[in-house]
Order: sequence, then structure tokens, then C-alpha cells
Amino acid sequence: MIIEHECIIKPLTIHVRGNNNRINIGAHCYIGDECSLWIEGNNCVIAIGESTTMTCKCHINVQEDNQSIIINRDCMFSNNIIVRTSDSHPIYDNITHQRINNAKSIEIGEHVWIAPNSKIMKGAIIGNGAIIGSDTTISHKIPNNVLAVGRPAKIVKTDLSWTREKLF
Repeated sequence: MIIEHECIIKPLTIHVRGNNNRINIGAHCYIGDECSLWIEGNNCVIAIGESTTMTCKCHINVQEDNQSIIINRDCMFSNNIIVRTSDSHPIYDNITHQRINNAKSIEIGEHVWIAPNSKIMKGAIIGNGAIIGSDTTISHKIPNNVLAVGRPAKIVKTDLSWTREKLF
């Protein structure tokens, strides 16, 4: 585990089961109360880019071998957010006997804002500058500089930007 300089990390649950796993937290990150970093598998990675903030109750969960969650720099996570690479239990097609819900890595671009109660699920790729609205579920690719909302997520605005400036 690598934690870069000038991070503030409130009580954090870290659970790692498996071999050759990595957790990297970049410089100037803030991780609030009741957050958790969870790895179950081998050769897995959780990488949190510099200046990323997580308010509280953010659950980052990499499951199954060779999976990763990459959160790039300057992301802003609100509260009650779940990020998961797996469904935790396999589902099989009864005819082919093939597993149909394989794990998939997740990548969150730079300067992404994720609002409360959102879920970022396996295979999600979120572009730079995107805004993920409250109570949204993402499981596919979201382009740069858009607002995505709903379950499942739909793009409702394009060509947007945001700042951390508070309005109150």
C-alpha cells in the first residue's frame, strides 16, 4: 500500500484477501468517515489519483483476479457511493453452462464529480470532467464533460464543466 504525502484519511476499512494486490492513494487526497477499500482476488489494483476527495461511506470494491479500479486525479465523490468490479456471485447460462457475469475493471477519468447514492458498476468507463448525478447507476462508457443521471444512466447534458467552488 502506498499513501502519498499530505493525505487526510478518516477511519477507513481496508480489506485485502489474495496475493500481489496494490492500493495506491495519491497526494493531497481526502478520504472521509466510513469509507472502505476492498480487494478480493489476486493481482488486483485500487488506484486513487491525487487531489481526489471522498466525503463519507464510499465503498471501493475490486473482486476477482486481475481486476482494477482506477480513479484519476481531482475526482470528487459525495456520500454513499459504491464502486464494484463484480457481482460477487457467478451466474451461469443453463444451456451453455457458461458464466455470463464476468468481472470487469473500472476507470474513472480526471476531474469527475460523483453525486450521492450513485453506483459505478463493473465495466464502467467515465470520461474526464463528467458529472454523475445523484442516485445514478453507471455500467457502461460515459463520455467527457457530460451530465449522466438515472438508473440506468442516460446522458442529459453535454459540453459541461464544473468546479469545487461552493455556492453557499
